[in-house]
Amino acid sequence: MEVLECCCQICGISFNISRIRHRGEPPESAWSGDQQERDYRQASGSFVHERQGWRDECHSCVVAARTPTSDEDERDTDFIYGSDQDLEPFEWASEAGSDCDSASEAVFQAVNSAATTRESFHPRSSMTIGPSWEHIAAKNCTCKAGYNGHRISIEEMRACTTAQFLVPRQALEPYRQEQFNWQPKSDNQHFQTGDFFLSGLTDQPARTNPRNSHIAFPDLADCAPLEIPILLQPDNVMLTPEAVGEVSMPFHPFCLEVYKRACLRRFGHVDMKSLTDWFRLEANPRHWMDQFPRQDAIRRGKADWWCHVTGDEWLAANPCFIPILSSVLTSFNLQHDLPLDEYELPRLSCNLQIGQHPHTSNLFPNLPLEILLEILSHVHGNDIISLCRTSRSFRRIPQSFFRNLVLKETPWLWEAWSTMPLKYAEWDRKHSDIESWRIPALIQESGPTGENMSAVAALRAELATIDGDMVEYRKPYQPIVLSETETDWRRLYTFVTKSLHSVHGLRNRARIWADCEHILDRIEMHRADGRIEDGIEVDPAIVSEAYSAAYLSP
Repeated sequence: MEVLECCCQICGISFNISRIRHRGEPPESAWSGDQQERDYRQASGSFVHERQGWRDECHSCVVAARTPTSDEDERDTDFIYGSDQDLEPFEWASEAGSDCDSASEAVFQAVNSAATTRESFHPRSSMTIGPSWEHIAAKNCTCKAGYNGHRISIEEMRACTTAQFLVPRQALEPYRQEQFNWQPKSDNQHFQTGDFFLSGLTDQPARTNPRNSHIAFPDLADCAPLEIPILLQPDNVMLTPEAVGEVSMPFHPFCLEVYKRACLRRFGHVDMKSLTDWFRLEANPRHWMDQFPRQDAIRRGKADWWCHVTGDEWLAANPCFIPILSSVLTSFNLQHDLPLDEYELPRLSCNLQIGQHPHTSNLFPNLPLEILLEILSHVHGNDIISLCRTSRSFRRIPQSFFRNLVLKETPWLWEAWSTMPLKYAEWDRKHSDIESWRIPALIQESGPTGENMSAVAALRAELATIDGDMVEYRKPYQPIVLSETETDWRRLYTFVTKSLHSVHGLRNRARIWADCEHILDRIEMHRADGRIEDGIEVDPAIVSEAYSAAYLSP
C-alpha cells in the first residue's frame, strides 16, 4: 500500500487538516490542507472552496466570495465576528435583484447588529463552484473536505497542522561548516546523544509525496539558528538502507509531549533513543499501518486525501492546550464552595436527615470502610459513580481512594502527577510562516508597480514584534499541578469518567496516550529480544534486510 500523506508517526493523523468556518467567524478561522490551495493562496490564506459534486450535500451551507470586487464593502477594522447567536438570521436581501442578472446570484446578508459592515453569503448553486467561492459550514454540514467550525473551535485545533521531525544526524553535517559555526545546544537534555536530532517546525508537509524535501525553522534553544534551514525528507515508511539513513520521523510537537509523559510514567525517565530505534525498526507498512491498533476514527480518516468525517473532529484537538481545562481543574479545589454532585446527595423517598437510613435490606451502612473499599476495587468507572449515587454509605470513602483511581485509570491526566513543563515556541511557527511564505508571495505578486509593498512593510513590522516577544514565548509553559491534599478527587474522577467524550482535547489526549503505550510495549519487546540496547544504535541495513526478508520475499 502506497503512503500518499505524511502523517504523525505517533498518533497517525495527517498534518493536512482543513477547517471550514461558520458564518459567525472571520476568514482567518478557515484553512485548507490541500497543498495546491495553499500554494495558490500563500499571501491571503487558504480555505475549502466549493467544488463540483457537492450539490446533493450540505443543503443548509452557503458560500462566500473570496475574490475582491470593485463594489466590495470596505471592511471595518472594528468589526468583531460573533457567534451564531450574535448574528441576525439569514434573509433574502430585497435589493439584491437590482445588482444581479438572475435570482441565483442574489445574496444572503449576515449582519452584526453592533457593526457597520457586513459579509455577504451566497446560496449554493451552479454559479458558485470554483476556487474563489469559500464553503461556509452550517450546523449540519457533512462536507468531508474539512472539519465543521460549529463542531470544533479554532482554539481547540491549535497547531494541528504543525509538524516537527527527528532528523538523522548525518543530515546536519552541512551545517557544521565553519561559516555557520553552529553545534547542537548542550542544554537539550533529551537529544545530547543518539543518531537523531530534533528539527524545528514547519506547517502542513507535502501531501502527495512525503519524500519531498521540507524546510523547518528550528527553535533557537534547541536547534540551528533560523538562517540555517534544514532540508528534510520525512516519511512514515522506509524500505531500503539508503532511506533508513536519510528519512526523518514526522510528528506533532504535542504528540511528542504526550510520549514524553507516557515514557516518564512507564520508565521513570524520558527515553528518546528508544523512540527513534522503534521508528527504524517498525517504519514499515506491516507494523505502522496494518498492525498498529489505531482507533476506528483514524481508519475512517485514512484515504488518499484525509477524510474529515463528521463526529471525528476531536482527532484534531490539541491534547496539551485544552481551552476549558484550566478553569475546570481549578474548580475541583476542596476550598471552593461548590454545590455537591448528585451522587453526594442521593435521592431518597422521604425527608431523611443526614445519618438516617430507610428500613431496607441495604447492608452497606453496617459494613466497615475496609469492606467498602474492597467492593469498590472490583468495579470500574461509571459503576463506582452509580454506587456513590445510590448508597449514602459510600460517602465515607476517602479522597485518597479516588486519587488512586485517577492515577490508575486516567494516567493521561498528567496534571495529577507530573510537574514536567510544556515547551513550545509558538513565535517560531509564526516567524517562519511570515518570513518564508507570506512576504515572498506578496513581493512576487506585486510586480513592477510594487503595489503590495505596504502589506510587506506591515508583515515585517509584525516580524519585529514577534522577535521582541521571543523570550517570553520561549519560556516553558508551566502546567497545572493538582494538589494531593486540596483536590476534590472524587468530583474530578466523576468529571473525567462522565465527560471525557465531550471535551475534545481530553478525548484526543487519551487516544494519543494509548498509542504511546503501544509504542512503549513494542519498545519493551524489542529490548527483550536484544534489538534495542542502551548505547547501541539500530543498524539501518539490518533493519531493511530483515523487513525485506520477512515481508517482501516471494
